[in-house]
Amino acid sequence: PSTNLSLGSRTWVLYSWYEAPSPAAYDLSIQENGLILGFGNTNYYGLFNGTSYSPVNVGTTKGCYVASENSLNSQNMFHNGSSVITTTKNSNAYNGNMYVGGSNFSPPNPAGAISARGYNFVGIGEGLTSTQQGILSTIINDFQTSLGRNTY
Repeated sequence: PSTNLSLGSRTWVLYSWYEAPSPAAYDLSIQENGLILGFGNTNYYGLFNGTSYSPVNVGTTKGCYVASENSLNSQNMFHNGSSVITTTKNSNAYNGNMYVGGSNFSPPNPAGAISARGYNFVGIGEGLTSTQQGILSTIINDFQTSLGRNTY
């Protein structure tokens, strides 16, 4: 992601269909950046800076999660099409492979444990505005609904 996406313009997207709190597991990550669902049961983390966390308790590990930064120090997190938090964080750059269902910590770290959740959609892209995040969540859920596997 650091090679193809600029700091201050990144988005992580994950659609989880399986309710499985899995403490200490990353769901989509590169080093300490990415999405973590269910850490502490139903907390949701959208990380563009692995040293500064802003958890949001959304009550479930199911649904559409979108975390986006569209400036060097601002990030927005959505769950099922609704904004759940906007925070001020500085971005960190990591160059490596993005992992789904785990992490690529070096050396291996217990926080990089494999997640027990299932995913119907994963995406990585350029930063989105809050309006675009809401639209993307709706598009993804409509698609999942057409396949008979939506969660909200």
